[in-house]
Amino acid sequence: MITTLIPFSNTIFGLKIVNKKNNQYILIEIQNAINENNALWSAEETSITKSGLNNQYILGANPEESIYDKREIISLNYDLPSEFDWRNVDGIDWTTPIRNQKSCGSCVAFGVLASLESVLQIKSNNTYRPDLSEANLFFCGGGSCSQGWQITDALNCLKNNGASEEKCFEYQPIDMDCNQGCSNWENKVVKIKSYGSVPVQLIKEYLITKGPLITSFVVYEDFYYYKSGIYEHVWGSSVGLHCVAIFGYNDVEDYWIVKNSWGNGWGEEGWFRIKYRKCGIDQGVKYIELGDNNPPLTPDYQIGSKTGIAGDYYTFTSNAEDPDYNGLYYLVNWGDGKQERTEKAYPNKETVTLSHNWSVKDKEDFNIKVKSIDVYGLESNWSDSFKVTIINNKPNKPSKVQGNLKGVPEIEYEFSSKAIDPDGHQLYYLFDWGDGTVSNWLGPYGSGETINATHTWNTTGQFKIKVKVKDEHEAESEWSDPAKIAMSKNLLKNKFEFSNLFFRFSLFYNNLNFNI
Repeated sequence: MITTLIPFSNTIFGLKIVNKKNNQYILIEIQNAINENNALWSAEETSITKSGLNNQYILGANPEESIYDKREIISLNYDLPSEFDWRNVDGIDWTTPIRNQKSCGSCVAFGVLASLESVLQIKSNNTYRPDLSEANLFFCGGGSCSQGWQITDALNCLKNNGASEEKCFEYQPIDMDCNQGCSNWENKVVKIKSYGSVPVQLIKEYLITKGPLITSFVVYEDFYYYKSGIYEHVWGSSVGLHCVAIFGYNDVEDYWIVKNSWGNGWGEEGWFRIKYRKCGIDQGVKYIELGDNNPPLTPDYQIGSKTGIAGDYYTFTSNAEDPDYNGLYYLVNWGDGKQERTEKAYPNKETVTLSHNWSVKDKEDFNIKVKSIDVYGLESNWSDSFKVTIINNKPNKPSKVQGNLKGVPEIEYEFSSKAIDPDGHQLYYLFDWGDGTVSNWLGPYGSGETINATHTWNTTGQFKIKVKVKDEHEAESEWSDPAKIAMSKNLLKNKFEFSNLFFRFSLFYNNLNFNI
């Protein structure tokens, strides 16, 4: 028989520091209790027990007045599946990443937002993947690391004030001042319309039809050592209440699938399974409602420069308000036949930067307008259009062609030129060789860059060579001043003929000397 050893402990700043050596004795006790009770879970040292912070500071749910529901966990809808898991519905994972509340009793904020984030994702058909701020909800709503919070207080706060994006107020496991968040966070929040309690016999139906549910349960000491399997309490005393979110169930083995907030190094990669009717997990369950959807309001915009250069990006800002505090996409009609929608949805009233470039040969006006679209597809009206003038200055006349201006036919000659584009655009060169042929457009080359081109004439005569350029937006320069080249008739047409003649002359000369 193994005797339970009480580990030596001390308290520093409210955190219970456990003698880790004695954790091994506790672990053995728990493993023996699991075997004795034929429980279906395994216990190991976990990230929680190794940290030495296995105390109420990693919990944080405060008790609430409720009537214990003794009814059986049955379904009144017999068409429900025997198992369900929001982590895989039709091959899609509707959950957001596991978070870690660390040494702060903020579990209520994590449990509530775990539900809301997935509900938003589900209702938007996976087009909106929010990352909401637990710190904003918790610390601006009245929670504290040492005192925790009530679930109903969090839900009321979410209904009345909402929660901002995580990037607006990043979480730290210490009591944080609400003013640490970004300015005007109140205008960049997600809210819920309502919430309610779920009768025990309807948990499964609500889970499927309304999305992941919020609950709390009694945590016992052995739960800190949970590694995998279907948890039920077998050892130790209660240490407090903990808020989590239910994401699925399994009627074959009678368990709930639950998302925790202790990091993905604990449990089943941050998740756990727990038997029905254990530790009060299915009592006081709450659901949230987003409410009816209304279209967003027509966006406002702030114009930057009213003129631009072809190829340069023109930038302006816009923001819109959604009555339901949904995330918003922005659709812009750029006036050139193109429409672009932002790749992601932005929080309500958040200012977004939009940019575009136009390609014009000379000068053209474009009328831009913008609308907002919420994550459920409802659209606002188009904004008033505003005009932007795009200008393209044509390239300067290229320099006169440089190169050897005397030659003979059937020999390739190389010539150079360069041009400057006032707008810094890349340039393409076209050579007119004066013999009825022109080159292809050669390029692109940088503005001011010297370029080389080659050509071969097949006849004698004088030829005028000229060149012009066009920029990447098709604006063309004038022709350069012509350069004259003379192709003369000459026996030495090419290197081969010269070598052959020299060879024949050498033979004749040598033969003449020999006969003498």
